[in-house]
Amino acid sequence: MRIVDCHIHISKIRKDPLGEVLGLMDRYGIEKGVVFPGNEPKPDNRWMAKLIAPYRERFLPFAWLNPLQPDSVDELDELVKNKGFTGVKFHPLFHGFYPNRDNIRPIAERAAEYDIPILVHSGHPHYATPWQVGEMAALFPEVTVIMDHMGLQVGWVDDAITLAKRHSNIILGTTAMPFHEKIRLAVDTIGMERVVYGSDAPTIHPLPEIDRVKVAGLTSDEEEMVFGVNLLRILKAR
Repeated sequence: MRIVDCHIHISKIRKDPLGEVLGLMDRYGIEKGVVFPGNEPKPDNRWMAKLIAPYRERFLPFAWLNPLQPDSVDELDELVKNKGFTGVKFHPLFHGFYPNRDNIRPIAERAAEYDIPILVHSGHPHYATPWQVGEMAALFPEVTVIMDHMGLQVGWVDDAITLAKRHSNIILGTTAMPFHEKIRLAVDTIGMERVVYGSDAPTIHPLPEIDRVKVAGLTSDEEEMVFGVNLLRILKAR
């Protein structure tokens, strides 16, 4: 079974950011991973692109963008056209913006042009509740929105699943979401094609995140879809 992780950080603050991530991936059978930089006011996507260049068969880079930065669309253009980036990452809480307002429109519209997804952190007020991510999906129905962490918190995970049922362009990412039974509920509610596995490595260890999917009561076909097939399809990767 192929495992493709939708949430890995390549962070400048780690002693050996690339070696640490590759070691975890090799140890736990993670074939490929969506990667973005660490938590920085202006994430250094160009630094990451240079670092991962010799290992591009293992990595699917996303541009972590802050829509409040005036050069964000130009940066996305450069990264997609010249560096082969395959998606966008938003962290509304960290950068202090609302994902359901017009300030994200230039990036969202460009993502739609490139036919690449936007992965959005969910699970924290006041900027990253499931309802705000759901409204973002409604505003930009042509964009695939990966609601990562599936709402994260007690009660909010159920709402994230409900919102995904309402908006067909929402994909639910299991990253660091602690309730294994909710993975089963998500698959039953929106279909096995719209749930993807993630870990938040290396700060969160991938093994318990993998095990949480494995104990969710999925069939072998459903596990295969969640662990890798879905994300490869969304990103048009092999």
